[in-house]
Amino acid sequence: ADSVGGTADLDENLIEEVTSIVEAPHIYKATFDERFLKVPSEALVYTMKGDQKYFPIYDSQNKLMPYFAFISNICPDDPSSLIAGNERVIRPRLFDAEFFFNNDRKATLESYFSKLENIVYQKDIGTIAYRSNCVEAVATYIANLIGADVAKTARAAHLAKCDLATTMVGEFTDTQGVMGMHYAELDGEDPEVSQAIFDQYLPRFSGDIIPKKPVEIALSLAEKIVTLVGIFGINQLPKGDKDPFGLRRAAIGFIRIILENNLSLNFVDIVNKTVEVLKDKIKSSDTKDNVINFIYNRLKGTYSDKNVDGSFYQAVLFTKPDDLIDFDKRIFAVQQFKSLPESENLAIAYKRINNILSKASTISSVVNSNLFENDSERMLFNTLNNVKEKVNSLYDSKDYTGALSILADLRNPVDDFFNNVIVNSDNETIRNNRIALLQQLKEIMSKTADISVLY
Repeated sequence: ADSVGGTADLDENLIEEVTSIVEAPHIYKATFDERFLKVPSEALVYTMKGDQKYFPIYDSQNKLMPYFAFISNICPDDPSSLIAGNERVIRPRLFDAEFFFNNDRKATLESYFSKLENIVYQKDIGTIAYRSNCVEAVATYIANLIGADVAKTARAAHLAKCDLATTMVGEFTDTQGVMGMHYAELDGEDPEVSQAIFDQYLPRFSGDIIPKKPVEIALSLAEKIVTLVGIFGINQLPKGDKDPFGLRRAAIGFIRIILENNLSLNFVDIVNKTVEVLKDKIKSSDTKDNVINFIYNRLKGTYSDKNVDGSFYQAVLFTKPDDLIDFDKRIFAVQQFKSLPESENLAIAYKRINNILSKASTISSVVNSNLFENDSERMLFNTLNNVKEKVNSLYDSKDYTGALSILADLRNPVDDFFNNVIVNSDNETIRNNRIALLQQLKEIMSKTADISVLY
């Protein structure tokens, strides 16, 4: 690669595969006709790497050069015949890619949409054309939520799967999305539209990039949520390591796009909208709940990968935030709360409160301060009233760290209450009033998370 001023595509998977094939590796450089560079490079690279195990070479602008490296077990004194042989082998494959490209370009990308009406996506859901219409409806809904251009989003969604009907993608399946992007560009579509066609599949693998611009984000999120709702709706849930529709990847991608773009979205509303769009195909009444829980479960894995303690996730899950950014803020708040010296005592007290309330036959949150019999009750009631106003204000502004930190003020009053007050008084009125006080305490302590699971 250095000899032609280029850089070799050192694909780790390809290197590993070729290393396993050869015993005495010798590396050679070969060329191909520059005419083939008129074809989108991804199609050429697909056949070079996938079919022939060759290493493409790129220039400093990351454009494909008419060179490639190949590995051989033999090392002849004159390698010219070996090099010429490999050049002959690759030529017909590049001819094929050129032919498919030129054949596809006889029509516009949009003209292929009608062919999608004859391609079945899944027998219980319907054709790819039907699915594309569903994605368009959901994508425009999301576009409105995030401020994306609705017309461009609708156009991108309409064209998104058209390349599946082209001969190029039919032959080189891994180029879906890539060829759609190039064909849209050549048709003069808006750059945001053509880029979104490619980005709908992002992230394609763990650690891959994600869409960053509104139109791309709207389409990619819609693509993933339609997959989840549609397949869950016909009861085709993943089992064990079998996940033919890539539901786990779709959910993880959905989560990553929202979190890494810091998008404050009600994802439950998006699920509801998608269920509504696909209602004629959905067979399971539990679809909405199943999809929501599936996303929450994948979110757990996301935090696990970040080495976030599982108890923090469980504490926040108790509140079922419908905004993943909100969920993330609560996770951080719980982490900060656990570092407070008062956190363990408050968590233990919260468990005790839950136990008492779970056994109560009557629960009210209306407290009559005139029924208090000792100072510990009054102190807890007064402190609670002071804390409640502060916590509610911080909670409303989504300052969960501040809201949980304020709970530290309750530690001593709560400890005194349980040391000096018998909740289950023989007097029913007194007992119910004390239970009402604990109910108020529970409500204010559980607004951000269930702290009882932290210890």
